[in-house]
Amino acid sequence: MLVGNVIIGERGLVSMVRVTDEFEKLSNVIAELRVENQLLREEMRRLRDEPRTIEELARGELGLIQSGEKLFIVAGRTIGDTVHSVTGSATNETVPSELLASEP
Repeated sequence: MLVGNVIIGERGLVSMVRVTDEFEKLSNVIAELRVENQLLREEMRRLRDEPRTIEELARGELGLIQSGEKLFIVAGRTIGDTVHSVTGSATNETVPSELLASEP
């Protein structure tokens, strides 16, 4: 009975292996979250300290332009393709059909 309790008991070998596996999985999750947290902190710092970062987001995600600039929309291109040629960054958003110029 004592040998069985050592192997499969509440604090036995099987339970210890399970707990060790769970500990390793949780340690990996924590490590991944720490990396993600660091990346988010860096992004937050760039958004706070680098105006160019906000400009790139406004251009890439919202398709915004600065005063005095002209926007040319080419059918079949994405906003990211257009923005990429100007800012060096790209997104995968497509140009909404209502923004495409109709042919005369």
